[in-house]
Amino acid sequence: MAITTRAELQDAIGNWLKNSAEYGSAGSAVARTNEWISEAEDRLHATLRVREMEAYADIVLRLSIAAGSAGGTANALTLTLTPSPALAAYALGNTYSFTATATNTGPVEVAVSGQAATNIRKGDNSVPLEINDIVNTHVYHIYYDGNQFRLVPPGGVPLPSRYLGARRSYLDQAGTLSRIEIVSSDLFWSIRASTTTGSPDMATVESEYLIFGPRPDGAYSARLLYWRAFPALSGTGDDLRLLTKYRDIYLHGAMIAAWTFLDNDAQITRYAALWDDAVRRVERSDKRDRHPGPLRARPDFAAV
Repeated sequence: MAITTRAELQDAIGNWLKNSAEYGSAGSAVARTNEWISEAEDRLHATLRVREMEAYADIVLRLSIAAGSAGGTANALTLTLTPSPALAAYALGNTYSFTATATNTGPVEVAVSGQAATNIRKGDNSVPLEINDIVNTHVYHIYYDGNQFRLVPPGGVPLPSRYLGARRSYLDQAGTLSRIEIVSSDLFWSIRASTTTGSPDMATVESEYLIFGPRPDGAYSARLLYWRAFPALSGTGDDLRLLTKYRDIYLHGAMIAAWTFLDNDAQITRYAALWDDAVRRVERSDKRDRHPGPLRARPDFAAV
């Protein structure tokens, strides 16, 4: 049967299990197909890296504007910028630093220079601040992501959605491109552990943040090429291009999860081998698409 929708994938999993004695004894095992599909998606994202998973993100970097000490209350901050620039509305990339004057006891909102009170979140944007995330007398940085503020490390910006890993990054200043080297956290902090500001030339990933150094001394536009997770397989009636192209990977991944549930080591081994073969075939095809011709020596263009 064709597998082009989540419903068809669920049917295929049931069909492949119906020939097994374990399926009959498990009774409603097929009702667990949603769990098995989710496990297949997790396995895919941990393993596969192909062109369809590459995405660009435009990143706005701005100088962090000092707001001095915070006013308001511990969980309802007010910031007055120093000096006080005109602020008609929050804009993507607005970054502010402040010294806390109280320790928060729960979720926090902030109003900057008279603008509307807006949530401060942490992590992947879904997590409100918790008790003691802001501690009296400590310095904090917040970044406006277009919807709310995010608590970030110095020089940090939130990672783009469904981020799996970075490929490369560069600054684009009026058409002039300059490379940003993405390095390990240890190397980054051994070189950039200072308050130096300037044009960023290095970045590292920590938690849900991409941290740039030197810290921006003005407004910069960066581009990040990164590996992005496929969207979760959606409704039963949706036509899913990715599922059509990678149906064997989704199916074999779900079968590994199914046989794990049914406690059959032989079948787990069988479908793990099928999974590995499917992934290798897809990755070989992806490499051929990127490099269609034979490798050739580059000519020497040195001036004569």
